[in-house]
Amino acid sequence: MIDHTYHLALHRIEPAAGGAATVVFAVEPHAGELHVRLGADESMALIAERAGLSTPRARLALTLGRLVEQLDASLEEVRLSRVDGALIAASLIVGHGPLPIELPVCFGEAIALAVTHRLPIVGDESLQPLLRVTHAAVDEPDVALPATIVAFVNSLSDR
Repeated sequence: MIDHTYHLALHRIEPAAGGAATVVFAVEPHAGELHVRLGADESMALIAERAGLSTPRARLALTLGRLVEQLDASLEEVRLSRVDGALIAASLIVGHGPLPIELPVCFGEAIALAVTHRLPIVGDESLQPLLRVTHAAVDEPDVALPATIVAFVNSLSDR
């Protein structure tokens, strides 16, 4: 595998107006954060997946993982890079034989695959202009669920 400049971990999801959200990644060794804005559909799916709820996208990610295993390959990592301004491209790296296969995927699907399969997320130096320096760590919830989702999840345990 290529040695990348940054190792990212999904740190939190910050809800925004209209159901959109900002996904915040902790970035090492930079001791900073990468903020990526997602639309409402992507945000709700990612919040549900992080909470352990099954979504069609998470089920598809599991199926893709099984398919890759049947082909004697393995899901290795998700790679992020900046392509234009604040636009971030994502790739899924599949290990197969001596050279890995790099598959371009949509950002949301890449993160869903990383969450579902616990894949490392790495980024190159092109992300540097988008990174924000963080200050002292604050105890924050890993995922801030909107009240409607919390109410829905809580209602499931009553049945």
